Amino acid sequence: MSGFEWEGWGATPSSTPTMVQLWDLRSGQLLQQLEGDDGIVNCVAFTQDGQKIISGSQNGKVRLWDGASGQEIRRLEGTNGVTNLAIAPNGPDREILVSGSSYDSIVQCWDVASGQELRQLEGHEGKEIRVAISPDGKTIVSACLWRDKVILWDVGSGQSLGQLEGGRSEAGSLAFSPDGKTLALGSPWSDKIELWDVASGKQMEVLLAHGSSSRVTGIAFSPDGKFLASGCRYGNLWLWDAGSWQQLKQLQEDGSVTGVAFSNDGKILASGSADKTVQLWDVASGEELNRLAEHADDVTSVAFSNDGKILASGSADKTVRCWDVASGEEIKPIEGHAGAVTAVAFSRDGQILVSGSADGTIRLWQMTR
Repeated sequence: MSGFEWEGWGATPSSTPTMVQLWDLRSGQLLQQLEGDDGIVNCVAFTQDGQKIISGSQNGKVRLWDGASGQEIRRLEGTNGVTNLAIAPNGPDREILVSGSSYDSIVQCWDVASGQELRQLEGHEGKEIRVAISPDGKTIVSACLWRDKVILWDVGSGQSLGQLEGGRSEAGSLAFSPDGKTLALGSPWSDKIELWDVASGKQMEVLLAHGSSSRVTGIAFSPDGKFLASGCRYGNLWLWDAGSWQQLKQLQEDGSVTGVAFSNDGKILASGSADKTVQLWDVASGEELNRLAEHADDVTSVAFSNDGKILASGSADKTVRCWDVASGEEIKPIEGHAGAVTAVAFSRDGQILVSGSADGTIRLWQMTR
């Protein structure tokens, strides 16, 4: 997994220690604990090889950890409120770390190996910056939660490649198509999804289907680039044809969709909901395959393992649950967080599941078989 992001929410006292813990999923045993100084953990990312973990904190600190030993390798000074991280390869043995901030309009870039700050990208007027990196690792996109410019940057040089035409956009969620040619922006304040041609910077389509009272909570392209899934907090779940941008299927008619994810083979779509359930959908037919209903509160996030055999779901009930995708059976409920679980994701090799929480901690779960 590359560029996993967790954006924290909820209140945690500023004296809370930065803490990352590694647990054995099957036994529940604490394997490793990674501690730093005071600061709420806001986001984490695995490096491309999955061997190191990067964390960003509310106090502006960015840390690189060795996943095996739990030792802090390097500490980087970020801007206040590091909320968003993404990693891009830049050569055979080099990676660039990109971060956004909640308190200013700056995008920062570091060399992961040396810890050197390469540059600061400036051009936004608003705060709450979101960043994403194109699938080929060559382009950074930065956008604002509030209405502002959307800017494309060259990863290697940091030079601006231009802005999306047509003025300003608001983006709570960003998604590149697998070929990197299309950028989707989901509005956090309405049901609007904007589709942009990356090469020309021109708007292709605006999708409006969830209802005027809806807010886009998640967008995702299928791995083959044929479909776009979108969910809304006060709306429903839609599947779109990514060629014609026509609505194909309305998979869920009501309820609040809180997150969407495709399996790596593109055959199954998972959606989490505020009705405490996770639903699995057959992409080809639009049929519901399974409804998973063990959570006691809103489902906040869903993620497939790389092989598509396991689905993890996080919830406001403070738990993470792992499910066998084929049978729909629950493998393991994971307890330990003191606050709502805000995000879950698997490492690329599927050996580690990471969960972020409103309690200010990040927990890593070893996926022993």
